[in-house]
Amino acid sequence: MTVTVRTIALTELSASSTLEVHPELASTNAMFHERFVDKHEQFAPFYAIATTSQTAGKGRLDRKWIAPPGCTLALSVYAEFPASAAQRAMGWVSLSAGLALREVLASRIDANRIGIKWPNDVQLDGAKVAGILGELLGVVDGGRAFACVIGIGVNTGIPADQLPTEQATSLQLKGVAADPLDLAPELIRAIARRLTALADADGDADASGLRDELRQHCSTIGADVALSLIH
Repeated sequence: MTVTVRTIALTELSASSTLEVHPELASTNAMFHERFVDKHEQFAPFYAIATTSQTAGKGRLDRKWIAPPGCTLALSVYAEFPASAAQRAMGWVSLSAGLALREVLASRIDANRIGIKWPNDVQLDGAKVAGILGELLGVVDGGRAFACVIGIGVNTGIPADQLPTEQATSLQLKGVAADPLDLAPELIRAIARRLTALADADGDADASGLRDELRQHCSTIGADVALSLIH
């Protein structure tokens, strides 16, 4: 299968990102694990891997994330945090990606329809349209920094009869036309801005502005929730 490699300009950061697009993958996050951990490959910050056909993806708590080919965007983005910032920053990685996706979708539809469900879902009209899984990869340069990967799965065109749960939806079902790969560059840029701000603030979510942004858009705040303990 042919792999397409694109350069994505991160204009506000005076930098760029590399995006690998694979026709099909078992899991974009798993590919980062294999290459970083097993093959000791080095990546520049915000290097990204994407596919529209993920056959063995997973979400939080090892839940499966599988969809019909061509109906989703599976995107994983590599990031690093200085050792001094990593402990405080890691809990905000998935939330940062959720806020980034919200920004991208808000350029296409009424922003009031989009919410962040703590800790790792993006909702459209109250139904899950995307899930996010942030995972630690390991240390860089003997502990100078910690590396992580942020995996995002967006339901772009899944038909109603193939949705994974009754609580899920897709952009297409909500009247939003979006080519999965057209979302990727915008999403990488939006993630890069937030994670760079978080790293520059030494992992402080208040100083980086992330906490205030989340308070504005988190649908979980003020809602009744049920807590299940899984052993």
